[in-house]
Amino acid sequence: MGKKITTIVCLLVLVSLVGWGCQSATEKVAEKATEKAIEDSGGGNVDVDIDDQTVEITDQNTNISASYGKNELPEDWPSDAPTYEGDIIATTTQNDTFFQTSWQTDKSADDVYDYYQEELVDQGWTVDSTMSVNQFKSLSATKGNWTLALTVTPDEEEDVTTYSVTVSQEEE
Repeated sequence: MGKKITTIVCLLVLVSLVGWGCQSATEKVAEKATEKAIEDSGGGNVDVDIDDQTVEITDQNTNISASYGKNELPEDWPSDAPTYEGDIIATTTQNDTFFQTSWQTDKSADDVYDYYQEELVDQGWTVDSTMSVNQFKSLSATKGNWTLALTVTPDEEEDVTTYSVTVSQEEE
C-alpha cells in the first residue's frame, strides 16, 4: 500500500505541473496518461479527475483516494479530530479507515503544535508521545480505536509552516 500511496502522491505533483486552466482535451489526455501510469505501476484500477486547479485520484480496487488543490477535508473526516481552521489544505489521501492531510499556514510551528496539543486533550484524546528536534515537532494521540499523528515543520525561506495530520482507525 505504501508504494501505491507514494506513486499517487508523486503523480499528483506531476499532473499539477501540466498546467491549470488548460483546455478540456489537454486535461483528458493528462487524466488518461496518469491513470495508465498508475495502473501500470501496480496501482490497480484508478480514476483520475483534473478540474480547474484540482486533481483527484481514486483507486477503485482499494477505495483509496487522493486530492491536490481541493482545499477540503476528506468527506468522512472524524468529527472529533481537530483541525486548525483557516489554513490551506494542500493534499489529502484517504480510504475507509485512514485519512491524511497536508496543510500550509502562516502561523508559527509552535502555534500549530500548541493548538493541537490543547485541542486533542479538550476533545478527549490521549497524547501518547511528543517529539521536538530543532524546529521539527511531532506528536501522536489515541482515542478509542483511532490514532492521530501530527508533524509540524516550519519553512523559514517561504515564511510558512507545513504540517501533516494523519488519522487512522484500527479495525475492530
